[in-house]
Amino acid sequence: MILYAGPLQVLYERGFLRYISYQDAEILRMIYFALRDENWDTCEHIITHEEKDISWETFRVTYDSVHRKNNEDLIRWKASIEGLPDSSIRFTIDGEVLKEIKKNRAGFCVLHPLHGVKGQPVQVTQPDGSTYDGQFPAHVEPRNPFKDVQKLKWRFGDRWFEVSFSGDVFETEDQRNWIDTSFKTFCTPADLPIPVTLQPGTKIHQEVHFRPLEKLQPITSHDATVIQLDKTGEATRLPAIGTLLSAENNSINAAAVDQLKTVKLDHLAIAVSPSNADWIAKFSQQCEAAYAIDLAMKVVLTLPQDFNNTLNQFSGIIQQNRLRVNEVLLLSEKKPVTDQKLIDHIPTLKEALPGIKWGVGTSGDFKDLNRNRFNKGDADFVSYSAHPQVHAFDDRTLIENIDGLRETGDSSSIIYPKAEIHLCPITLQKRSWDKADPRQTSDLAALWTFGAIRAIAEAKVRSATLFETTGQNGLLSNAGQPYPITEMLQKLLRFKNHEMIVLKNNEPLLADAMLFSNDSSTTLLLVNYTDDLQVVRYGRNEFQVPPLQLIEINLSGT
Repeated sequence: MILYAGPLQVLYERGFLRYISYQDAEILRMIYFALRDENWDTCEHIITHEEKDISWETFRVTYDSVHRKNNEDLIRWKASIEGLPDSSIRFTIDGEVLKEIKKNRAGFCVLHPLHGVKGQPVQVTQPDGSTYDGQFPAHVEPRNPFKDVQKLKWRFGDRWFEVSFSGDVFETEDQRNWIDTSFKTFCTPADLPIPVTLQPGTKIHQEVHFRPLEKLQPITSHDATVIQLDKTGEATRLPAIGTLLSAENNSINAAAVDQLKTVKLDHLAIAVSPSNADWIAKFSQQCEAAYAIDLAMKVVLTLPQDFNNTLNQFSGIIQQNRLRVNEVLLLSEKKPVTDQKLIDHIPTLKEALPGIKWGVGTSGDFKDLNRNRFNKGDADFVSYSAHPQVHAFDDRTLIENIDGLRETGDSSSIIYPKAEIHLCPITLQKRSWDKADPRQTSDLAALWTFGAIRAIAEAKVRSATLFETTGQNGLLSNAGQPYPITEMLQKLLRFKNHEMIVLKNNEPLLADAMLFSNDSSTTLLLVNYTDDLQVVRYGRNEFQVPPLQLIEINLSGT
């Protein structure tokens, strides 16, 4: 539901505010509150007794709600949200703890978008009334940039805005470390011990007050959105694209082999853990799968602290069997990133196994790479993994976080300027989750894949391992039935030898685009992320893109 506070436009959705905007510019991405338990799991939020009083320039929404886990009510809340004609918004919550719980976080979070915010000046007011100046980081900041926040004032364009907090002490983190495309101001400070035990009867009162620091000009009409695409003057190419052999199935059936061959992938990644007693037999089975699909292998090799004997054994297997291994990603057990001693051993490996590219990094999020920096030495590439559901799980969040892949790719290149950047793997959800994400088999997952490849191509990432071959995180079902992701990859990888023209998009949360060109043709691919028809303008032409669809336009001769 679209609401208005004076000339500000706000999307009200399931008790929270999203996309607080002025003149089509997004000022804040979201205001919401959450309960995170001792494992950082987000507790279910259930709303009752919702009431709305809405006019052209004002709104007031009230509701009751509970946070629930394992069918038990943990905190009962009363919420009030008010938008006024002066463009101010006030969001108040009063909670009562119903059951003894351990929490890492209970209260408000405010998300700031990246566009128009990165690099902008900030003034922070602390609880004691003192202030200090800073700016929103341009590149992904490993540590939280603003601490002890009671009030945050920042410049957006030629205007200043302010958000103030009461009921707790807040701080700001750079969520791009987890590919979220936002800065998050949250409570309680991260350097305080967690979890905190809350006793029944504990009361929680918090308030967020957002306002512009000067009067905003009124808006007399709200025109339909036209998505505008323009060339940026930049060009790139698609990265090498592969997939990871399923953790559910080390072998792969004939139907799946046939389907995967049609995708024209560049590699098959296989995870090898010599700490398992049967690793050699399993490695042999994994190699057979790669040969069946006729793909070069990228080995993700996780080694113990004392790695010499294992590495010698691994090298011997490759040499004796003349295995077609193009790349090896070296990871260290029980460490966030590759151990420096292992990195320093790479020259010996290159001498023993010439022709193989050696990589280092992490199997975790970009956060681990950013906060645990190392000397890459003779490593050819640096790698990390990514998925868009670290902090939230709804469809809008998936689309919002696509460009976090570009942000982390760009920052990786700054940290390690002489290394190729690889992502291995990119998945829709964390691979260790037991419950499958039903969207893996949906058109939305295919559209998200389109955006993810566009984003990493723009960051000049050289290689990406997407999803798994089969199963709950796969390109195909275990029986070999293709998901929509497979068809999307087939369409995109036809252009792997084309130049990709980087485009500017004024509405990246609604639609996405890639423009490919070679000596004989120019092709525009458009996808619509929404349930509504979208109109996209490029040059003198306008194109209608149906809901949740991809369309292909031949621009040659136009």
